Formats: sequence, C-alpha cells, structure tokens
Amino acid sequence: MAKFKIVTTGSGNTDHSLEMESLAGIGAEIVEVGGTEDDLLKAVADADAIYAKGRPRVSAKVIEAGKKLKVVSIGSVGVDSIDVDVATRLGIPVTNCPDTFIEEVADHAMTLILDRKSTRLNSSHLGISYAVFCLKKK
Repeated sequence: MAKFKIVTTGSGNTDHSLEMESLAGIGAEIVEVGGTEDDLLKAVADADAIYAKGRPRVSAKVIEAGKKLKVVSIGSVGVDSIDVDVATRLGIPVTNCPDTFIEEVADHAMTLILDRKSTRLNSSHLGISYAVFCLKKK
C-alpha cells in the first residue's frame, strides 16, 4: 500500500510514468478520477493531495471530505475553480502553475499576428495580380 495518495482528474487512461519517476521514491500513488464532484468525493476521503487538471470544480464539500489533505494544486494559471477560502480555513495550501503554457500562448499569439499580416499581404498581392491580369487582357 502506498504511503501517499494523490488524486488527479482526467480521462482515466493518462500515462503518469514521468510523475511516478519522482514520486516512486516516497511511495506515492496517483489515482485518476473523472472531474465531477461525485468522482472527487469518492476518491478524496483518504487522499493526501488533489492535483486538478482540466479545471474541475474543487468545492468546499470536496476539500472538507479530504480528511488527510495536505495540498490542493491545479495545473493552470488561476485558482478560481477551487474553494480557496475553505482550504485556507482548514490549513490546506492551494497552489497553481502560473507559468503554464506561456510559450504555447506566445506562439499562438504570434501565429495569429503573422496570419493577419499575411492575409493583408495576400489580399494586396491578389488585388495587384488581378489588376495586372485585367490590364493585360485589354
């Protein structure tokens, strides 16, 4: 039996091998459940940690049901889907990943900017090409 139980949300078939490389040394296990409140309530009773992925609602009811909870963490920038007030009252720290997807968001923003610029360039090119074509026809 594992010393530590980490409840995470997901589809149920996520490969946690990278996480387990770090956690195996402390005897932890990762239990993946769906993101509904009922799923979390069933799994969190004897959990040491919740790692919420996909922005599930970690309600006061879920946090209070985790009698052994030591931390609630979310794999995103904000913590608005976690009842931070209840966790704080119970002395349970809430953490997030403020630098999640920074490069991906920057890449996407640049792609949109470049696409917008290239659309203008393509429109200009097409307009000129059409005008040249029309002039040649005459």
